[in-house]
Amino acid sequence: AEHLDNPTRPLWLLENSRTAEIINQHRSPETPRPANAEPLQSVLLTFLDNSDWQLRGLYDAELSRQQLLPALISKCLLGLICALLPLLALASMRKRQRALQEGRRRYQDIFEGTGVALCVLDLSGLINTLERLRLRGQDQLEHRLLLDRSLRNTLLQELKVTEVNQVALQLLGVECRNGAWQRLIAGDTHNEGIGLQLVEAVLNNQHQLELEVRLSGADGQELHLWLTVRFPEQRADYQAVTLSISDITSRKQVELSLLERESFWSNVVRTVPDQLYVQDVQNQRMIFSNRHLGQTL
Repeated sequence: AEHLDNPTRPLWLLENSRTAEIINQHRSPETPRPANAEPLQSVLLTFLDNSDWQLRGLYDAELSRQQLLPALISKCLLGLICALLPLLALASMRKRQRALQEGRRRYQDIFEGTGVALCVLDLSGLINTLERLRLRGQDQLEHRLLLDRSLRNTLLQELKVTEVNQVALQLLGVECRNGAWQRLIAGDTHNEGIGLQLVEAVLNNQHQLELEVRLSGADGQELHLWLTVRFPEQRADYQAVTLSISDITSRKQVELSLLERESFWSNVVRTVPDQLYVQDVQNQRMIFSNRHLGQTL
């Protein structure tokens, strides 16, 4: 009986098999069961040899539930936490994605709505190529270009056009960024392109490059464009270099018209037989004379 009274042993009853009289039972110091508790269940009945006694094994379902409930709750909480972690990670990922999309949308609105022709260049590959070729200056570049005719194409391929806004596409008369690269960087039979000038600017560590180019328009007229490239201070930022394009065709035509008109009237004045002088009296400087006085004398 002392062996069976061990708290770790199952509940039991020792009964008289004929009279069902309880002779002994489990005496472990357990908390008294409530009056409305669920009755104990009989799970085993064993007759004892050479006697009228029988040993009945009992099962306390309510006690088992009470013992298993904390562990079950802990496992449920652990399972819930494990299930929530991917959801939290997914929610955080979606939040970052929405923030990225919002930033991208704002950038695109500014990029497209600024009204200025803009291109974004990726020059990071050019930096690596120049370091690999150990080119340190414009003189070395020109010398290597004379020795290796394929070097020009190799360098131009590293000048990548990653983005072009709609204003630039319309101005250049192309439909995609590859067309913009061909028109601006590589050039054609009528235009050499600005590829090598960009390479030279990178080699010389210039902060800004400004130059004028002439392109043939779709209607056969010449386009005069003013290009401005601002280089980042850090080489790590060369993957996004901004190129702005301004159409100066009208201004160029006005300048050429003024030059032609000035040349015309200058020729007219030179044919006048009188001696004509235009002098800046304030600065005591001769601005124009139709012929040299010594020749006249």
